[in-house]
Amino acid sequence: MIIAEGQVLGRCARAGLDQGAPWLDTVLAPLWKNTSVAPGGAKTMPSRSAAIALGRALEEMPNASAISAMREVISTVRHAGIKKKLSRMLRTAERRLADRPDLFLRLPSGHKVDPDERSRRCVARWKRFIAVSTPSL
Repeated sequence: MIIAEGQVLGRCARAGLDQGAPWLDTVLAPLWKNTSVAPGGAKTMPSRSAAIALGRALEEMPNASAISAMREVISTVRHAGIKKKLSRMLRTAERRLADRPDLFLRLPSGHKVDPDERSRRCVARWKRFIAVSTPSL
């Protein structure tokens, strides 16, 4: 793939992440793995530009399922420099995930949030925001 094609994939992923597209979960993980891991034992990548573009898209518009796909890709990447770069993008995406209240509003009503400290603070902050911004009836 050439650089422009990788950037197109990044823009498509960013649009899907922004809109919460249902097709994204089934497409993103296999696409990312196929562009990040060479067949056989080679340390090179089929498309470095596509892997980095998908990482940047996730870094800007994080999504929980896409973050888990990124973790899987990072564990299989053989190129040390790309692994390091994607790991940095993953840490940024995890921090930015807490700043997206729309993801919490999309969760099913019976969904349990992981009870770690970061999640509790994030949910409490957005509950206060919703309570303050909702007009009383």
